[in-house]
Amino acid sequence: MIRGRSPPERERVTVFAVTDAIAWEAPHGDHPARRASQRSMTAVAAGRKDEWLALFAADAVIEDPVGPSPLDPEGRGHHGLAGIERFYDRNFGAVSRFHFRVRDSFANGLSCANLVTITMWLGDSGATMTVDGVMVYAIDEDGLLTSIRGHWEPDRAMATITGVALRPLDRVALRFLHVDAAGWGLPPVPAWLGLGDVPAG
Repeated sequence: MIRGRSPPERERVTVFAVTDAIAWEAPHGDHPARRASQRSMTAVAAGRKDEWLALFAADAVIEDPVGPSPLDPEGRGHHGLAGIERFYDRNFGAVSRFHFRVRDSFANGLSCANLVTITMWLGDSGATMTVDGVMVYAIDEDGLLTSIRGHWEPDRAMATITGVALRPLDRVALRFLHVDAAGWGLPPVPAWLGLGDVPAG
């Protein structure tokens, strides 16, 4: 019997630093959708909103996460450049620091799916939240993003919140969370975040 050789081990990179805020531990074969995903993460991590928006086609859509959630109650996504800009301001603008860890990446056709762990520092409180999920990036023939679809579970992300330094005046962190305690199936905000009475605004 002729024994075939074992397939070579898949080439991996321990850390591929797209920026200091991105650890790339996945295959990194050149692919336009994979490049678009890297550019998206790079712009978000650096806080460069205009650069990030320039990556999208005019009719692009973001679903992050996919389906109804407290961040998108109707689950319709955020459409067009104006909608995507509002999504950025409402969500990313409240994060003082990002770290992306890309553990695997699959690029086919005009799309790329990345297995990621995203850690976010919320405001100046020192609190963090970690999202584990699959981010799917689709592009058009010109290399512009037509969609980003994030497959992650908000309740699991909420359970990772760390940092008892959250203070009542950390409104920026609360805005990021879009706190609707009933929507999360949680006790009232002061009880579960230990904030006391949270000022409105």
